[in-house]
Amino acid sequence: MWQTVKDHVRVSYLGAAPDAASPEWQTSYDSGARALELKFSKPLGSFRTVTIELLDGIVGFDGVALIPWSLTFTVGN
Repeated sequence: MWQTVKDHVRVSYLGAAPDAASPEWQTSYDSGARALELKFSKPLGSFRTVTIELLDGIVGFDGVALIPWSLTFTVGN
């Protein structure tokens, strides 16, 4: 599972210009909890809307492909 996550996660600011900088982030994986963790290298922009996407190509431990999905949230002050 962990190996298929590489290059299949995208983080961006919603509504940003295509050439705008996306938040910088790193991933880690806890196999015991089966949890993917994203850590941002700098605080996210105030009052910005962030989208995290898990893209097509991620495969679970059982060999079943993950259905792509996204999480969108807005950062406060």
